Amino acid sequence: MRLKALSTVACLLWTSCAAASPLLAQELKCRQDADFHWVATWTSMPQLVEQSNLPPAPFTGSSVFKDATLRQTLHMSIGAERIRIRISNTFGGSALPITAASLALPTGGQAGVSGIDTKTLRGLTFNGASSVTIPQGQMIYTDPIDVKIEPQSMITVTLYSQAGQSGTSITGHPGSRTTSWMQQGNHVNASSVTGANTAHWYFLNAVEAWAPKSTAALVILGDSITDGRGSTDNQNNRLDPYPE
Repeated sequence: MRLKALSTVACLLWTSCAAASPLLAQELKCRQDADFHWVATWTSMPQLVEQSNLPPAPFTGSSVFKDATLRQTLHMSIGAERIRIRISNTFGGSALPITAASLALPTGGQAGVSGIDTKTLRGLTFNGASSVTIPQGQMIYTDPIDVKIEPQSMITVTLYSQAGQSGTSITGHPGSRTTSWMQQGNHVNASSVTGANTAHWYFLNAVEAWAPKSTAALVILGDSITDGRGSTDNQNNRLDPYPE
């Protein structure tokens, strides 16, 4: 009788947990969450962008990226089936308004390209909303998005800001060694962004993967060589910047 009672209680607990989940893919959430955690699969060190590394005209003026689309490609380390993206306004001199954002796989799986595979295009949200304003000095995560990312693959993140960030103090990572693309107007869902380009990252700070707790990230602190000085733009060959 005791075994039967315990079995009934366990069944009721599991049924309650599964019924509370809004998505079929999350029905195992009660059992799986304890075994998973968020771990960085891509990250960049944010800093105050120097004047010489600001976006080219007309994307810099009284506001940066006003009514402009910014498309950037990022190289993943581990793979995952769920990710989230962190956007930083740590060094911004004002609030950072993001009007719309999207995620896709880049054309040919390549780094630094302006095109995307539109069949993989997904909108990004922030607490369920399609837009967000990041306060000065803060960072924010997108909502988790269920998408299969292969290890050592590329993703494309596209941001659009209608108002732009006022002033010229913005957060970025100038040593990206990766081409970013920008175009006036809202082109977050466009197959290609055809405006100016520059080899810097702006605002994007990390991509985190929902991975087993046995998965860990390696943090390397160093100088410009550690950051990839001397490596080839858009090749992600930082591990061997000076091959023989």
